[in-house]
Amino acid sequence: IEDRRITKDRTLANAMTHPSSRVRHAAFRAIGRVKDVSLIEKLLDLFNRKRTDRQTKKDAAFALGLMGNETAIKILQQQSQMQTDNEVLAALLF
Repeated sequence: IEDRRITKDRTLANAMTHPSSRVRHAAFRAIGRVKDVSLIEKLLDLFNRKRTDRQTKKDAAFALGLMGNETAIKILQQQSQMQTDNEVLAALLF
């Protein structure tokens, strides 16, 4: 999917919540690299869930940063103002 730059693919969307952290990590990296803006809302939802673990939030921030579009940057800025976890905050800012 990433190599072919396919966007709007359910495989990546499903992989975002996969039980394996390795699968999730790879999915976020691919989402950011292909700039799949169709998943921005799902990335935002991960920040708003109380049960989302630290690494998933960091990976979601990384994906948004790679997208680099106006909406993704706006989400990063908003989340950085609300974030209390220093590791996630660092991922949001860099």
